[in-house]
Amino acid sequence: MPKRLRDAITGLHAFTGCDSTSCFAGKGKLKALKMLEGDQDHQDIFSRIGTLETISGQDMQVIETFVCQLYGNHLIPVLTKSDMIKSDNVSKARKVFFQIQRE
Repeated sequence: MPKRLRDAITGLHAFTGCDSTSCFAGKGKLKALKMLEGDQDHQDIFSRIGTLETISGQDMQVIETFVCQLYGNHLIPVLTKSDMIKSDNVSKARKVFFQIQRE
């Protein structure tokens, strides 16, 4: 296992829930781990997550994208005024999921 991935697993564990919480809001750790294995940006941020005093806007965007992908939102288009985009923002994703559930 590459060092970057080993380092990232600790941050992912903290983010998705520690020993007393077994999953991240209904999503298992295995799915999060599989996503982490396939994405260098996610590995970078999760390997640094325990060493940062504050999280930059850019790092927060990577984390939000991870959460949206965890819930499958990369497959759900979000309607904007001009075109269809794929949401990588948690607030937009929550709105879309809420609207879909009401239909």
